[in-house]
Amino acid sequence: MQGTMRAEHDALRTMVREFAEFLNGPLPQDMADASKRRLEFSRLFRSHIVAERDYARACLQYADKSVHALMEEYSRAFHALYFDYSRHIQHWGLDRVREDWRGYGKAVGELRERFLKLMDWEDAEILPALAVTE
Repeated sequence: MQGTMRAEHDALRTMVREFAEFLNGPLPQDMADASKRRLEFSRLFRSHIVAERDYARACLQYADKSVHALMEEYSRAFHALYFDYSRHIQHWGLDRVREDWRGYGKAVGELRERFLKLMDWEDAEILPALAVTE
């Protein structure tokens, strides 16, 4: 399962980096590509967090207090990011994106950096801590 989690992390990293390159370009005349990229990321992100949640729950049945404490800390950080991501989606509809392409790029960049740091933390500390319980 850890291999799947890490592979999905890599796919998500690739998606957000490619989207960053896309956002550094000019405002596209047709927003279909932007919409497609946003939807693809959202789908993979949502399916990944469900699988990750289920995996963590299964592992936590056998975990000691230190792993539970680490997961509580991670959960707070994740939920804060997820809440901000949800607000971001609501705020940045396609019309608003068209009106403020650079502002949108900046907002995406701020979330992207937090997201990448969170996945790095998962790979470095969270997944190894859960692996001990497998």
